[in-house]
Amino acid sequence: MKVKKFDGYWNPAAQTLGGVEMIYMSDSTAALNAIKSGSADAGQVREAELDPAKNAGLNVIEGFDLGFGNIGLNPNLQPALKDEKVRMAINLAINRQELVDGILFGYGRVTNQPFPKGYFAHNDAVENYPFDPNKAKSLLAEAGYANGFDLTLTVVSGPTQRINEAIADQLSKIGIRTKVTSVEAAALSQQISIDQTIAAATLRWTGRPDPTSTIDLLYMPGGSQNPANLTSVRAIELNNQQRAETDPAKRALILQELMSEFVEHPAASQIVLFESLSAIASNKKVVGLEIWKTGKVEFGGVSMTK
Repeated sequence: MKVKKFDGYWNPAAQTLGGVEMIYMSDSTAALNAIKSGSADAGQVREAELDPAKNAGLNVIEGFDLGFGNIGLNPNLQPALKDEKVRMAINLAINRQELVDGILFGYGRVTNQPFPKGYFAHNDAVENYPFDPNKAKSLLAEAGYANGFDLTLTVVSGPTQRINEAIADQLSKIGIRTKVTSVEAAALSQQISIDQTIAAATLRWTGRPDPTSTIDLLYMPGGSQNPANLTSVRAIELNNQQRAETDPAKRALILQELMSEFVEHPAASQIVLFESLSAIASNKKVVGLEIWKTGKVEFGGVSMTK
C-alpha cells in the first residue's frame, strides 16, 4: 500500500515525508533481510530478529506496548476449562520465565495481567503466578481430573509454533495431554470467534487505545475472544463501574481491582503469559521513529536523511 503527503493535513509540521510505501511480510526474518539488503528502509521485527538486527548495525528501537502473549480458551470445546481450579492449574503449570528466556530470547516480561507495568490499569500489588507444577497437579485432582485430560492447542503456522510446543511440554507434565496444531493466520480469527472450532490457541493480542476495548473483547460476554461467554459476576460489575466512572483516578482504582479479580479467579477466556515488546529496525537514513504504547507505527515527525 502506498500513501502520499496530503496538502490539507491539519499538522503540516509533522509531514516530514513525501509518502510511505507499506509492504506486508508475515515472515519477520524476511522483513529483516529486506532492511539489511536495502529493499526496505524500516520494519517491525520480532524477538528472534532483534539481536541479528543489532549485530548487522541497524538502528533498533524497542519498548513494551499494550500487547501481550496469551492463550485464548473456549471451554465449550473442553469442559474441563470451565472449572476455575483447572484454569488455575494451567496458570501454575506454565513456566513463563522459561518462555521469555528461551522462546523470546529474553525480549519480554512475565505477567498475568493484560496491561503492562506503568500503565494506569495495571495493578502493581498483584503478584505473578509462581511456577508450581506440584500445586497444579493437586488442583487438577481436586477438580476431578487426577488423570488429566486432552487438549488441542492451536497456533499460527511459522516461528511462533515453538511457543506452543514449549507450553504443550509443560502442560503434559501435570497430566494435560496437549496436541499442537497450526492454522494459517487468515483462518485463525474465523475459527476462534465465528466457527468456534478452537479449544485453545496461543495468540498475540495487540494494544487498544483504551482498556475498555481489550476487556470487552477478551473477557466480557459477547466479546469476540470470549466464545463461551463465561465471566465472573464480579468482573462484569467492575467493568460496568469503570466504564461509567468519569474521574480518571477513581477509574484507575476500579480497573486495578478488576485486574486482581482476573488473577485471583482466572478468566475462562484468557491466560496471559508475557508482555509484548515492540521493536522497529531501520537503516541509518531513517530518523524520528518511536515506539508507541499502542504498538502501532506512527509516521508523524519521521524523516529520511541522505
